[in-house]
Amino acid sequence: MKPSVRRLLGWAVVLAIAVAGVRTLRQFPWEDTGGALLHTNLLLLTAALIVSFQSILAKGWAWQLLLRPVAPLSWWGAQRATLTGAAVTALSTGVVGEAARARSIVRQDAVPWNVAISSIVVLRLVEGIGFAIFLVVVPVFIDLPPALRVAQLVAAAVIGVGAVVLLVRGWEHITSRLPPRLRRGVEMLGTMGARHQLPGPVALGVANWVFQWTTYYLTIRATHITAPPEAALAALLVVNVAGLVAVTPGNIGVFQASVVAGLVPFGVPVQRAILAGLVLQAIQVLPVLAAATGMVGLRGLRQLRRQEAALVPDADVVEPDAAR
Repeated sequence: MKPSVRRLLGWAVVLAIAVAGVRTLRQFPWEDTGGALLHTNLLLLTAALIVSFQSILAKGWAWQLLLRPVAPLSWWGAQRATLTGAAVTALSTGVVGEAARARSIVRQDAVPWNVAISSIVVLRLVEGIGFAIFLVVVPVFIDLPPALRVAQLVAAAVIGVGAVVLLVRGWEHITSRLPPRLRRGVEMLGTMGARHQLPGPVALGVANWVFQWTTYYLTIRATHITAPPEAALAALLVVNVAGLVAVTPGNIGVFQASVVAGLVPFGVPVQRAILAGLVLQAIQVLPVLAAATGMVGLRGLRQLRRQEAALVPDADVVEPDAAR
C-alpha cells in the first residue's frame, strides 16, 4: 500500500473517531458522571493504582531476565526503560513506546541496538505465552462465559504450538543454512528464548496479566459497578485485542469503547461502562506519566517521542558483529 493511501486511510479513521467522539460527548450525561466520580471508592482506586504498578514491575523484571544472557542489564535499568516506554506509549501511536524502551537501554546502559530490539520481540512473545497460560488456568477460579471459552481454546492451542517449538530438536541444522547476518540474529533470539531461560520470564508474564485483571476488577468495583470478575476479564481481553496497534495517543477513545464492549454483555449500562473506562485509563496513564516525567523530565519524554519515529539505530550506535 502506498504511503499516501496509508495516510489517507489513517486520517479517515481519525475523522470517523472524532465524529463519533463529538456525538458521544454531546449525548453523554456529564452531570451524572461528575456525581459518580465524586462518589468513587478511593480505597479501591488506590489499591488498583498500586496493583497497576506491579504489572509494570513484572514486565520490566521479565525483560531484564531475558536480556541477562546476552547483555546484562540492571533491574533498575529495565524498570526505568519500561516506565519510560509506557509513558511515551501514552503520548504516541504505533510502536513508538517500544522503540523508546529500546533507546533507553541503548543510551543509558550501553546495550547494542539490535540486542535491545530483539529482546523486545522475545518479550512480546513471552507476554503472549503468559496470557495464554493465564487464560487456560483462570477457569480454576471463575466460570468463563462461552465467548471467553473460545479465547481459552485459542490460548491452549498457542501453548501447544509453543511447546512443540521448544521440544523439537534440529533447529541448529536449519539456522546454519541462513545468511550469516540473519543467522546471528536468530541465534541471539534463541539464546534469549532458550528453554532454561523461559520459566522466570513466563511466570512474570502470567503475573503481569493477573495484576492487570485485578486492576480492572478493582477499578470497576470502585466506580460502584456490580459486575463479576469475568466482566473485568472480558474487558481486559477486548482492550488488548483492540490495542494491538495504537491508532490514537494512548488509544484514547478506543480504550473506552473496548471497555464498554467488554462490560455491556454483563448487564453494565453504557454510561457506567464509559465511566469505568475513563477512570481505568486515568489510573494506568497519569501516574506513569508523572513518574516518568520525574525520572527523565518533560523535555526527555518529548525527545523520545520525536526520535522513535523509526526503529533504526543512530549512526553513533555501533552494532556488534555478533551477539555477546
